[in-house]
Amino acid sequence: MLKRISILVLTISIVGHLILIAGLKERKRKPVQPAKSIKEQVILIICKDEYIASVIARHDYAYELTAIAKLESDFRPQIKGDNGKSKGMYQIQERIHGRFGDTVDDQTGKAVRVFESFVSEHGYEKAFERYNGCGSKARLYRKMALRLVKQMEQQEMYLTKAANKV
Repeated sequence: MLKRISILVLTISIVGHLILIAGLKERKRKPVQPAKSIKEQVILIICKDEYIASVIARHDYAYELTAIAKLESDFRPQIKGDNGKSKGMYQIQERIHGRFGDTVDDQTGKAVRVFESFVSEHGYEKAFERYNGCGSKARLYRKMALRLVKQMEQQEMYLTKAANKV
């Protein structure tokens, strides 16, 4: 009986240390800071990655970029799509839009420029459709992206009101 208890205590201790070590390794992966702005907090709700949320929140069209990254890759910066033609969180095709780096900062900077060019060329709502291509799938993509942006704007209003009440 005593031997079983000793083995159980040892097992719990080892598992506890492994969890602690895994947690420390995760923290070393990238520095995490608390969300600083309401916009960043709203983006964090969608993307669940503090570093990515902080990068996106620094840019114009932050909610639009969040919606695009969610729909295109679920915020996976290393992903490739379209048989290797598209890359990164925003699934940008380098042969069309030019080369860019692999970091979240580089990808987000390129996505801002691409989205801004579509807005100036096609207007705000149509920019989402053009970002995805054309046709019925692109129209559905536009609706989904606009719905996500609206949800984030509503969440921002809610958090702003809550912060002002305190």
